[in-house]
Amino acid sequence: MKNFLSLCIFIFAVAGGFVYLGNSIPQIKQGATGPVTITLTVEGLTEAGKSIFERENSCLTCHSLGEDPKARCPNMIGVGERASQRKPGMSAAEYFMESVYSPDAFVVEGYPKGQMKPVNRPPASLNDDEIVAVTAYLYSLGGNFDQDAIQKLATAQEKYKKFVPTIEVAEAEFLMPEAYPEDGFDVFNEMKCWQCHKAPGFEDKEPEKSAPDLHGVAAMQDAEYFYDSIVFPNKVIVKGEGYVGEDGRSIMPEFHDSLTLRQLYSLIAFLQTLK
Repeated sequence: MKNFLSLCIFIFAVAGGFVYLGNSIPQIKQGATGPVTITLTVEGLTEAGKSIFERENSCLTCHSLGEDPKARCPNMIGVGERASQRKPGMSAAEYFMESVYSPDAFVVEGYPKGQMKPVNRPPASLNDDEIVAVTAYLYSLGGNFDQDAIQKLATAQEKYKKFVPTIEVAEAEFLMPEAYPEDGFDVFNEMKCWQCHKAPGFEDKEPEKSAPDLHGVAAMQDAEYFYDSIVFPNKVIVKGEGYVGEDGRSIMPEFHDSLTLRQLYSLIAFLQTLK
């Protein structure tokens, strides 16, 4: 009887250990395809990170894997090697974490400030586990990514997981009033925005000037960004051939005098649907 009880205790202990181990493995959501289970290994993290980076309406909306003159943000091929050389005294892991949580802290030369949003906030809204996976994948693109690098990423992430900024005067929140995308579609057409921009629903139009392609733009930008782009087009100038004039300013005119508020917010509502 004593041996039987000992055997039962042993079986329960082993089963409990497996349950604990199973629950400790992080889950990373991958869009509509459901959760992806990963392990804290080099292969597990980079595979999950690659899936997040390349999935629809994600990082490839703006970044590229290889030279692409139409890309809004830097080419990521070889970034694992470049990361440790970007900022003096900052390791590759520290650079990656700063870049995703606080992208304006260092902006690659030739690209505008304010273009990339912190990826833990809307519209990207990646959680901390997803961010570790994505940065692991970026680390592997030309860098020496190993088990030690995983620990470095986790250590570098800690201050961003716990950091709460203290702001004496909070910035005014951008409030988007109720507006209708279908009305914004009409505004886009009436203002002939398609003369410069490519956008869903206007595939039959051929742009006459060079301006950013708007397919998928809402996946990485918010309503405030669209407001600034329409009213203050020189605030953030996307990198691209033909986007600026000889004076170095955006070729896009300022529309604050030519749109009513209703038209402006309707247009923003339309742009927010471009995911």
